[in-house]
Formats: sequence, structure tokens, C-alpha cells
Amino acid sequence: MGKTSPDLTALAAFAGVLSLAEAGLVISGVFPPVLSYSPGNILFSLARIAVIAYAGWTAGGLKKAALNGALVSFVANFVICLATVAGKFYFMVPVLGISTPNSASLLLVLAIVLAANVLLGAVIAAGAALLAGKIKNGKV
Repeated sequence: MGKTSPDLTALAAFAGVLSLAEAGLVISGVFPPVLSYSPGNILFSLARIAVIAYAGWTAGGLKKAALNGALVSFVANFVICLATVAGKFYFMVPVLGISTPNSASLLLVLAIVLAANVLLGAVIAAGAALLAGKIKNGKV
């Protein structure tokens, strides 16, 4: 496989660490659940979006940008989903802020959230790649 610039693994790990930090702050009670959109939650969301956009901006092609964005978004949101399950069953804290009647419905909701966010990450990264291409060609 070819060398990516910057290292996609590092970007995905950074997005995962951002999500882990936010989940840790929610579980410890410093932040409210993620979907309450407090200023702290919004800052973490903007940071994750910036990492996803950067993964697309530096990709070099639209398809590669979409794949990079999907991967980085998957890692970030998978960490949030894992923290949601851990928060519900081990810490009795609603990390994501979604109330479901049973475990099966929680897993279904988390699968939908994960799929939607992966698609959104691909779109954000592809948009960043398009903007980078236009700026590079002097059309913006």
C-alpha cells in the first residue's frame, strides 16, 4: 500500500482519542451526555469534524478522501458507541443520551448512528477534498 500523508492511522487514532476523552468527561460527570450539545460537547464535535475534513483535504483524490473520512469517522464514532454501552451497563451513565427500552434496541440505534456518521464523515472529507482541489487550481 502507498504511503499516505499525513498518516491516516494517526488521524484515526487522534479522532478516537478525542471521542474517548469526551466519553470520559461524560462518564465522570464533567460534561452532560453527548447529544445534549453543551458547549463542551460542541467543541469536541467540531474537533472531530476538523480531523475528518483534514483527512479529506490531504487525501489527493475524491474517492480516497471519502474513504479516509469514512474510516476516521468510523473510529471516532465507534469509540463513542462503545462508551455508550459501557456507560449504560457498567457506570449507569447515559453517555450518548439516548434512552432505549432494552439492550437490543440500544444496539440497533447505535448501529444506525454509526452508519449515519460514517456516511457523513465520507461526505465531509469529500467536500474538503473538492475545496482543496479548487483552491489548488485557483478557482476559489
